[in-house]
Amino acid sequence: MINKLKMLTVCVLVGMGAFAQSAVNYEGEAINRLDKDGKKQGVWKLFDTERGITIVGKTEDDVFVSTIEYYFKDDLVLTYNTETKGYTFYEDLKGSPVTIVDKGNKLTEVVKDNGEVLDEKRRKVFFVVQELRPIFYGGKQGMHSFIEKAVRKSTLRHSGKVKLMWTIDNDGIVTNVKVMESENSALNEEAVRIIQSMPRWQPGIQRGSFVRVNFTTSIVFND
Repeated sequence: MINKLKMLTVCVLVGMGAFAQSAVNYEGEAINRLDKDGKKQGVWKLFDTERGITIVGKTEDDVFVSTIEYYFKDDLVLTYNTETKGYTFYEDLKGSPVTIVDKGNKLTEVVKDNGEVLDEKRRKVFFVVQELRPIFYGGKQGMHSFIEKAVRKSTLRHSGKVKLMWTIDNDGIVTNVKVMESENSALNEEAVRIIQSMPRWQPGIQRGSFVRVNFTTSIVFND
């Protein structure tokens, strides 16, 4: 389950514009678009470059309407049919329908249509590729650069650390920014403003559904 995350988990992806209602330009392709009503439209591609995971699917009015494809280290390993609600697990480019079997107190099993139960290694791949944490487009370096540029010069006469809690919603938009701890209350408003001004992130996703994820992070101001 995705819980609170640290800013240091951010990994390198691509740049984007500052507007929430826009597409992300990735390798010459416009993806991950929100329309004027804030609904997901068109092709959505989600990445975790550190773990080598890519998720691809077509959306319409906020939901996936095509088969969702899951890649691990550039190989197709899983698909999910949004109409039949069925999974297909791939090994050496050959797909086999699989079913999730709840074993009660035991680990959930993933079973092929021929009765073969996936071993622990393949079972782990099945579940791991379906869960991605939110990621700042531009990666850790891009996020740090954004924060540095966003700081107003008028605050540089103050110093201190401000710890904040905030949420990336299921569209990748920053919400619910709150100060948890502060060494200098004069910096609280600026710290909140900086986090609120961040552009849209890649949202978190679990088993085909976009999810809200809470973050905690600290901003250190030096005079």
